[in-house]
Amino acid sequence: MAAVERLEVSLISLGARILAVCGKDVGRVADILAGGRLVSGGSLFRWVPIHASAMEVAALLEKYPDDEPDRVLDLSRCTKILLWGTRGPVEITAEIGQQRRLFRRHSFWDQALKLLAGLAPRYERYSYSDEADVFVAVLTPDARERLRAIASLLRYSSLERSVNEFQGNRVTIFASR
Repeated sequence: MAAVERLEVSLISLGARILAVCGKDVGRVADILAGGRLVSGGSLFRWVPIHASAMEVAALLEKYPDDEPDRVLDLSRCTKILLWGTRGPVEITAEIGQQRRLFRRHSFWDQALKLLAGLAPRYERYSYSDEADVFVAVLTPDARERLRAIASLLRYSSLERSVNEFQGNRVTIFASR
């Protein structure tokens, strides 16, 4: 059995978790708040039920970002990329991707973002759970080979192997606001 961890979270943090499940649907958010519990992934969140009017819930939801379909990808705000392949996603965070191997001038992260920017990623949505805008790019076979070529810049050999074995053609890019 997994250990139980008790955390106190702010209403804003709780709201973000609820929005990740149901979006900005005032009625559903009000029902979840009044129910006093939320199951998300492997986590159960419980609280004293909050009975709020539709106006109060709408006011709370205004504090959260909306989708911005016209938003342009700002590479300096990227936080992670997901390579979607046949074996599942390969996640590379900025923290991991920016680490350099010994005697390397460039990081995988910088080179990968330059490559992905050239693929003209399109805006998909805002992710409340990741607190980031989500962009999607389609990898051409040439771009996939170039990505494999820079995989040797990754500090961790297991991640390098995952990138080299990557067979997919879709990349999701997350950029904070």
